[in-house]
Amino acid sequence: MTAMCTLIISVATILSWIIAFTRLPDLIIGFLTSITDNPYIILLLLVAFLLFIGMFIETIAATIIVAPILMPVAYQYGIDPIQFAIIMIVVLVYAEVTPPVGGVLFITMGIANVKLQETLKYLVPYLGIIFIVILLMILFPSISLMIPNIFR
Repeated sequence: MTAMCTLIISVATILSWIIAFTRLPDLIIGFLTSITDNPYIILLLLVAFLLFIGMFIETIAATIIVAPILMPVAYQYGIDPIQFAIIMIVVLVYAEVTPPVGGVLFITMGIANVKLQETLKYLVPYLGIIFIVILLMILFPSISLMIPNIFR
């Protein structure tokens, strides 16, 4: 179990370094901004990008790498920074429990001593619900901004 956790953390660290060194997020964001000027489409594209990144890199490392790059894009399209930050964190955490890599998924499977098929049988309905919530947060910003607006 310890070896699996160490391997996942090591690979995530190496991937984080490679992505930062090659400036891959800059290239991807340049591509996204050339596609559309619709903020909803941009958010959907960013969610897809974050899902991909989050499957391979741990949430904190992914946030440190991509937040400084994605936040200006969100700001450019008039997306509330707090809304975007909340969506980004929810999507990255969501990605950590999705196959094929899903570090948290495999760590919890190792702790519980269960197989992937057994875990997925119970996990898939929850993943569907969380994905619907992510889409609702994109379509209705007040959902993700409700609690932060209380403290403004």
